Amino acid sequence: MELKEQIRTLKEVAAKVKRNKNVSEEATKQALIMPFIQALGYNVFDLDEVEPEFGAGVGTKEKVDYAVKRGGQPIMLIECKSCNDDISGCEKSLYAQLYKYFAANTGAKFAVLTNGIRYKFYTDLDKDNILDDKPFFEFDINESTELTEVLKFHNDHFDPEVIIGGAKTRRRINEIKAILDKEFTTGPSPAFVKVLASQMDLSGPVTQSKTKVLADAVRAALEEFIKDKIQEGTPEQKVSKGEPAEDTGGKVNVSGPRSEQLKFWQQLKDYASKKEPGLRLRTPRPQHWFDVAIGRSDCNVALTLYTQGNKVGCELYIPDSKKLYKELFSRKADIEKVLNLSGLLDWQELPGKKASRIRVFSAFRFSDSATWAGAFDWLITTCSNFKKVFGKG
Repeated sequence: MELKEQIRTLKEVAAKVKRNKNVSEEATKQALIMPFIQALGYNVFDLDEVEPEFGAGVGTKEKVDYAVKRGGQPIMLIECKSCNDDISGCEKSLYAQLYKYFAANTGAKFAVLTNGIRYKFYTDLDKDNILDDKPFFEFDINESTELTEVLKFHNDHFDPEVIIGGAKTRRRINEIKAILDKEFTTGPSPAFVKVLASQMDLSGPVTQSKTKVLADAVRAALEEFIKDKIQEGTPEQKVSKGEPAEDTGGKVNVSGPRSEQLKFWQQLKDYASKKEPGLRLRTPRPQHWFDVAIGRSDCNVALTLYTQGNKVGCELYIPDSKKLYKELFSRKADIEKVLNLSGLLDWQELPGKKASRIRVFSAFRFSDSATWAGAFDWLITTCSNFKKVFGKG
């Protein structure tokens, strides 16, 4: 079932659940929130993907309701309220738990406050590891029909770089909308009139008296502009008139950075099938990493692509075993020698987190596809060596 259909079903369930004015937070979780997490492609019955009552070791018995994970590492924290609770405000008391655990350096870059109907997504745009006071995105199952932003959090499409980039853009959009709203409701300010006047064919400088005269014309022009746009109609109205409108059907249109990432991994897979077929790379996804199984359950190899940083990486990712990391670290010199990477491996125990990693990078110019073959050779060779050394469980 596509996400659009799943959201429509949740909307129907929510209408029934809200009839009970005393519905509990636990009932809201079972009826609405867990199905929503499941709709995003995460198995709510697998603790490696969704861990309820998640604690971050911050010296308190209090826990956040859910931690959504990838590779055993938290990527999103979720704090739940009853579906009858009003979470429309931005009071910090509403998301105190999220604020606390986000600051505890759990590794999650996103936090969600929800009552099962409205979902408020937060991150740390203002200061690292400090949850922003305002959400960068809100979603309401009763009101929202556009699922593009929600789909970015789906397990098949999750890419922190893409989401953070979109969050920064969304913040600017909201700021601009607030400015425009003020200009519309309180009348155009002199500064706004001057900006428009600078684009007009006026004789002489824009004086204060001219600005006052133009203010009425700007106000009238804004009103007419809005009326014209309303009359043009929404995409749905255009369809009724026989005009085409885009319908994604709940699927992500892969474009921009993710399209380039997918292209890179597809070409790597084709390249590896000829040069190192033993790697048996899976079908690539439009994201900045590419997991490679090495025949053991306590760790895996992940290939990484940084389009902005112009580098590729290869890492051993250990989701939940400090014992394994320490055992490997005790043989650091021998491992680096066998890999021919003495002094180049970045050993990260990640104190305070369950996960650990051992990684190395290689520079290349992503914008120059002629350099991709060299990156493919390095990734394939390094990945094969990692698999030989670390795959002996």
